[in-house]
Formats: sequence, structure tokens, C-alpha cells
Amino acid sequence: MTTPSTLPEPFGAGLTALLRGDLPADLYRLPPLPEDDGEPALPTGVRHGAEETGWRVLPFRPPAGGSGGGTGEAGATDPEGPEGTKQLLLGEFAAAFDFPSGTGRNWDALSDLLTDLSWLPPARGRLMVAPTWSGWRACDAGTVDTAEEILREAVAYWSARPVPFAALLG
Repeated sequence: MTTPSTLPEPFGAGLTALLRGDLPADLYRLPPLPEDDGEPALPTGVRHGAEETGWRVLPFRPPAGGSGGGTGEAGATDPEGPEGTKQLLLGEFAAAFDFPSGTGRNWDALSDLLTDLSWLPPARGRLMVAPTWSGWRACDAGTVDTAEEILREAVAYWSARPVPFAALLG
């Protein structure tokens, strides 16, 4: 299991340092967030700050039927065990990153896709923002551990390239 790093306090200053390149791209833990309609709200200015500095924001929704009250994959209401959680999680990655149609729904495909991203519009950086990540962990910690390992590998891959990738996990 990977443990996401913590952005320096206050959150806004840590985020600004990340977006300016003063802080390395990595997996970062979001601070506890206020709820908006039962779902953790994005910290004020995350999307604006990221887009203003040329970063593309990739919002990640909560699991269907999990904490946060989101919709997850269309038509899904219950992950139904680890394999169901895995498929819902892979579906949410596909939605958040706008994966090309026909791509696989397995860990190898996710790893390959997160180290490609050539179909996304040009950006100075890419920032996955998942304020309800803990809802996914509540569904199946083992599945989320695997996803975090793949995310960490993608972050490392992109850190050696001109366009960094980072993730903020709630």
C-alpha cells in the first residue's frame, strides 16, 4: 500500500507550489473537506488555480452506493464485492481521463493508459482530484491499494517528462 504525501499547509500554498513546479508531482492527500450536498466539496480555487496555471483538472467521482452519494458508473448502484469495485473504479478512471473507446478494463490497461494520455488536450500538467477517494477505499481497500500503486507509477513516469501528473486523494 502506498501512502499519499501531505501537501504543505496551508492547503492553498501547497497547491500553488505544486502547480508552479516548486513541489514535485506526487500522490497527495487532500485535507478533510467540508461537505456540499453530502459529498466532500473541492477546496475553493483548486480547479481555477490549476486551469489558470495551464493544468488540466481530471475530477474523480465517488463510488456508486458508497460514501459521497455520487453516481459512479452509469446504472451501477452496488459494487458487489472486490471484482465489482474494481470494475466500477476502472470505469471511473475511464470517465475521468476520457479513455478512448474500446480500451481494456483491467490493471494492465489502466497502467498503460495512465502512461500515455496522448488523447488529452495539451496542458502544462494534469491533476486528478478525487475528494471522495476514501469512499472507494471503504468499498474495497485492496482494490484501492492496487489503483494507488498504478497511480504512483504513472506519477513517476510523468515526472521525467515535460508534462507532470499529480493526484489529490481525499
